[in-house]
Amino acid sequence: MWKKFLMVVLAVFLLGSAAQAEEYVPPEIPGAWMQFSQSDQDTLYFDADSLTYDAASDTASVLVRTDTANLKETYVTAYVIDFAAGRVRTSDHGTLYKRGAPRQMRSLATTMAITPGTYGEALAKAVAAYVGREAPAEAAA
Repeated sequence: MWKKFLMVVLAVFLLGSAAQAEEYVPPEIPGAWMQFSQSDQDTLYFDADSLTYDAASDTASVLVRTDTANLKETYVTAYVIDFAAGRVRTSDHGTLYKRGAPRQMRSLATTMAITPGTYGEALAKAVAAYVGREAPAEAAA
């Protein structure tokens, strides 16, 4: 009896470990997604199809997608890059894709300085290059 029990526990443990080791496969989301940043857990993209640049106000609006491997989820939200002010602003809503189902989410809109070494800087540089604008000046420390 104990041998069977131990075998079942071992089999469940081995199968559970194999299931957890599966690589995250992000959902298919329409758009022309261009990767601009990657870490050990997150990969970030901007959607070239949604990108608009207004030279008069020196701002760009774009959808940003974050694939997070350890959480097995993808989050898409709108960003506005104000190149003149050196700031990036996020929307107060987005779409979370988890377990294959999209869900509308609300969060606090955030405004942050375009700071060297951050994903905000990486996004601003990638978008600036894509629209043919000079890269944004680094924020003063």
